[in-house]
Amino acid sequence: MAEITDDDIRMVYEWVDSFEFSKQKKNITRDFADGLLIAEIVYTFYPHLVEVHNYYNTNNLKKKQDNWALLQKKVFSKIEFHPSAE
Repeated sequence: MAEITDDDIRMVYEWVDSFEFSKQKKNITRDFADGLLIAEIVYTFYPHLVEVHNYYNTNNLKKKQDNWALLQKKVFSKIEFHPSAE
């Protein structure tokens, strides 16, 4: 497996910053934990697959899991993207 460099991380942050999100980013790990911002990014490329209003901006663990399960079922499976549960 290739090692991730600081330059790689910087490029990802710049790419993420190129999107307009429904909520302000403060901490990338926490901000993306509920799946909402991922849904918004995917919507940019596949608007016919994502109904953003179905995803919650939440700190509730169950709702976060629901968001990710919905992404997996309705979106990721159709674009053949299979992220690990981790």
